[in-house]
Amino acid sequence: MAKHEELIHPSLRGIRYVIFPDNKWAQQWDFVMILVIFYYAFSVPYQLGISGGMTAVTNTGFYVFNVIVNCIFVGECCNAFTFKR
Repeated sequence: MAKHEELIHPSLRGIRYVIFPDNKWAQQWDFVMILVIFYYAFSVPYQLGISGGMTAVTNTGFYVFNVIVNCIFVGECCNAFTFKR
């Protein structure tokens, strides 16, 4: 079996900011983003349709969690536009 370094295309060698899809950190980050997308898929309709926005106003823990998830999503957007995949 060839080493990972041998499988890299010569034009990519020496580049510091290449994130390969088989990298463990990249796979964990993708899994976190899948969880964030599922969270948005269920929480946004709930907040807008069922609770009428009262959950975010009356529940401080829910508000803090929502801010944390929003920061993770903004980080992913910055990551997507900064590093070319």
